[in-house]
Amino acid sequence: MKSLILALLVSPAFVIGQVTMSSTEDFTIGTILRFKACDTNGIAVGLTGPKQTWDYSQLQGSGADITETMVAPGTTPDGKQFPKANLVEKYSDGKYVYVDKEGLYSYMVGFSGNGMLIEYAKPVAFAKRPVSFGGTNSFPFTDKLSGNGANLAGTGMSTIAADGYGTLLLPDKKKYTNVLRVKITQKQKDTSPQGGAVNLTTTVTYVWFDEKHKSALLKINVISSPNYNGKTVEYLLSEEDK
Repeated sequence: MKSLILALLVSPAFVIGQVTMSSTEDFTIGTILRFKACDTNGIAVGLTGPKQTWDYSQLQGSGADITETMVAPGTTPDGKQFPKANLVEKYSDGKYVYVDKEGLYSYMVGFSGNGMLIEYAKPVAFAKRPVSFGGTNSFPFTDKLSGNGANLAGTGMSTIAADGYGTLLLPDKKKYTNVLRVKITQKQKDTSPQGGAVNLTTTVTYVWFDEKHKSALLKINVISSPNYNGKTVEYLLSEEDK
């Protein structure tokens, strides 16, 4: 789900002591992002608030790099399923995230991959432009999931909260200043129409941005549900606009 792969962007300015990002997730077709997947053992999300230093300089790579390419919906296997999409995030592991990118917001309208298809009749808002330190916005959504023997439908709430700013340290002596951290929380309740079983899932994603990139510099994602609990950590290696 996009909650696993959620990312906002950057372009900060200091206004009355606050940091504001004005172009979150404002990608165009042709943009290519490359991330390093990391070992998650012992990795914490760090503190909230102003003037923080988040030190992740000791992150260790784990597994293959992740490539994310922005493509047109018509070039993807399930593009016709999502007529409202005007951009697709294509991942190197075979996943596709279908996006409706508008002026102030980006919405996830669908997902396909790993034998699953998810449709969002009421789409998930995952990026707001601009976003400022201390700001919080919540958006309801609905979903319908099918594949791999599953058939679920439900509702949820996505909350975007910019909860800290400061300095971010990453491997290879990379140091980023004037960085804004955004916490994205997705809570959803899905029900099986056959047996009525209820599945509650909470996904919390922390993403860090600076003014020079359209991608998150670092992403930490934590998923909690009755059937699955997991964490992923990845940091940006490169960003290229075609």
